[in-house]
Amino acid sequence: MKESSNENNEEYLQAFLLEREQFHGLCDPILFANSGTRGAPRPSQALAFAKELILCLEVRQAPDLVLRDPQGARAFTCFADQVSGAVSTALGDELLAKYRAKGTPFFVLTAVVIDFLEMNRRDRPEEWD
Repeated sequence: MKESSNENNEEYLQAFLLEREQFHGLCDPILFANSGTRGAPRPSQALAFAKELILCLEVRQAPDLVLRDPQGARAFTCFADQVSGAVSTALGDELLAKYRAKGTPFFVLTAVVIDFLEMNRRDRPEEWD
């Protein structure tokens, strides 16, 4: 029996929120310890970080990535938090199918943020480097 779109959206939203929470739990202590990396979050930094994070095959790889790029991690976190309010209205079966196929620990979170940042770059090129 085929799942309804609402059920898919709910599953996708829950995956996004779980991954965001997990990422915050792993990485917020590192970001707090590196508080010298403050400044306005730049979308280009967030996008570069997201493209690395989406390749992590295991959760334990994320803190190492944050240590290598705390500025990008902070920017990514800011944009992930901005996006979270809109996620439940913009979910699709296609991304859910990709999530199920890929199974990387932060796929849904990073896929949503990358999509958001790509739209941002197209709609607001003046905010990009």
